[in-house]
Amino acid sequence: MGTGDGMSNNVAEYAAVIRVFESLDAHPPGRVIIQGDSRLVINQLNGVWKLGEGLHRTAALEARGLLERLRGRGWQVELQWIPRKQNKECDALSKRPFTDAGAMQQVQPHGA
Repeated sequence: MGTGDGMSNNVAEYAAVIRVFESLDAHPPGRVIIQGDSRLVINQLNGVWKLGEGLHRTAALEARGLLERLRGRGWQVELQWIPRKQNKECDALSKRPFTDAGAMQQVQPHGA
């Protein structure tokens, strides 16, 4: 997804949901439930939390625009938050590239 000053976990999480929305946009409308363990992303896209300032703002606005486009095309998109504890398999998959590169020790807090 990227590295450097413009990157954060929230930017990466929004980048992932943007990719999902872009993938859906290439297909005829249907119904989909998207589950995510990022409370920020799910609550902001559901309109529960306001979109504040931050590194993720540009990506959040893009995701909102894509979501509106999908819904305007007839997509029924439901966004659900699930706790990370209930999402262990996906959490592990998201860390696999770092683990494979031997970088997880740098990402994890000491003693984790």
